[in-house]
Amino acid sequence: MEEKVECGEQLSKDSPLLGFDPRGVKKNMFLRTTLVTRDIREAILRAGFKWRPYVLRAYCDTNMIVAEFKGKISHPYLQFIMGHKGDIEARYSTNKGVLPPDMIEDMRKSYRECEPFLSTATQPREQSTIIKEAKIEALKSMAKSLLGIDLLDVKVAKERQIGRELNKDEELEL
Repeated sequence: MEEKVECGEQLSKDSPLLGFDPRGVKKNMFLRTTLVTRDIREAILRAGFKWRPYVLRAYCDTNMIVAEFKGKISHPYLQFIMGHKGDIEARYSTNKGVLPPDMIEDMRKSYRECEPFLSTATQPREQSTIIKEAKIEALKSMAKSLLGIDLLDVKVAKERQIGRELNKDEELEL
């Protein structure tokens, strides 16, 4: 993006993140996966890493799942952004071919709210909080799926055991 600005291009929300490379010849209107992968791989190498491009996708997916747990993005939007086919609901909404403009704007808004989960430039305290919350959510999910234990029920039972009843707001906060 810096290169585009240096060349005098005015960037807006409609500016493409990826485009045709001046090294290649534009033979058709579609970007080929191999060219996109090459450009991403080169950017990673210039940043001093030897990762494969898939590492960035895995990082994004993991952190977007945390953002979904936090209510920042809906599951169908996450599935769509990650390029997954999605559930049956997606067949009748996000996967119809052309997304309505209001849905695109809503997806953009949701994605903006996920930025703190995706940014590698967060403050160390914020990042450690995000990591801690991700671990807690993963443990809750494993306890529920493997052991059939809902940790929320355990917390409420512990509070009752010490003689403290939680009101509805406190239960929702857990």
